[in-house]
Amino acid sequence: MIGVLSGGIALFDWFAGKVSPAPPRPPANIDARIRSVKLRDRADPLGAYFREINVSTRGYSSYELAEQGYVFVVRVTIEGNQGNLLPLRWSVIDDATGRPLPGSIYHQSAVNFEPQGPRHSREWPVWVPHPPRKGTYRVRMTLVDEHRRPLSEADSPPLVQASNPAP
Repeated sequence: MIGVLSGGIALFDWFAGKVSPAPPRPPANIDARIRSVKLRDRADPLGAYFREINVSTRGYSSYELAEQGYVFVVRVTIEGNQGNLLPLRWSVIDDATGRPLPGSIYHQSAVNFEPQGPRHSREWPVWVPHPPRKGTYRVRMTLVDEHRRPLSEADSPPLVQASNPAP
């Protein structure tokens, strides 16, 4: 009797495996990397950048839209992480101290990536305002997960601000 019962259960399990879809396999790789950070422009107006990335300029003054800043091209590659929101953040770092500049103007999110396939690669332009005083700086790009934990980080080449920006 026990043999018949265990044989029936085994047959049922085998049959269920044939008609039930298998659970989805996890991606072969889960990775998120900033591949490169390249300086593209040294004096690009904020308004021109907004037009490039198709963002409305409504609510900004002509003075704000005329502000000059750096534009970097950031290349990211994301494997797995499908459907997860991965923000790309940036910070301006003072080379003399190795510390980020204070103030939210020098720490912002540039874009949110949400991969829809197993491999996502993209270049994205990032506008950064000029630092407030002369010196040498870097811009640190950080790709973070949905909990704001860093996944990948890369610094720009050194930027020399030769004079204080115009007020």
